[in-house]
Amino acid sequence: MELSPETTSLILEEMADPNTDIFKVSRAYGVPVTLIRELLPYQAPVSFKEKHGGLGRPSLQQYTVARTRAGYAWQMIDASAIRTARVNYDAGTHEMCTGRDGDWLILYCIPRRYTDRKRRPYFSRSAS
Repeated sequence: MELSPETTSLILEEMADPNTDIFKVSRAYGVPVTLIRELLPYQAPVSFKEKHGGLGRPSLQQYTVARTRAGYAWQMIDASAIRTARVNYDAGTHEMCTGRDGDWLILYCIPRRYTDRKRRPYFSRSAS
């Protein structure tokens, strides 16, 4: 698909605002999102600053189950700990969440004060 110079300049003007929704611009001009992205200058991915050496907040470090670089899979060495955390979550005795410290993604499993008896199993439910 060829874009006219006028359409290209209009799209670039709208995309100059960082709060512009690329999908709205795509619909407004009838141009695929991939084509709009090709028009935009390359931007390096955002890198976050490590505040705690990639280990997460000190108050939560005791609940760390696993950590990995953002965008990568969890390591096989952590599989057993992750499996245990999932069982505890499904039992309603723990909460699971992820955190971020720099480029590190951290999985936490935090014990609950009271067991959640109404929780439906998430990880152990059957694929029906």
